[in-house]
Amino acid sequence: MTVAAPGKISPELTGTSEKVNVQIELPFTPERFHVLAFQQYGRVSGTDEHSIELRGVKRTDLNAVARPYWVTAVGPIKEGG
Repeated sequence: MTVAAPGKISPELTGTSEKVNVQIELPFTPERFHVLAFQQYGRVSGTDEHSIELRGVKRTDLNAVARPYWVTAVGPIKEGG
């Protein structure tokens, strides 16, 4: 899982800021367990049918966010989506 994690992170998240806002894509509807699991990395600001919005994630934590096998992608939050 550790080897696959960097490949799940969007190149759009490159930059120099210490923290980023991300949208974590899942192959299913997130449940309470998934929301609680990500709260250790940032502030959950919402969920939808197949994703969780997480704000204030340290760049150094992006691989940890992408590591679970049930995460399919990590990218920037889709504004207005």
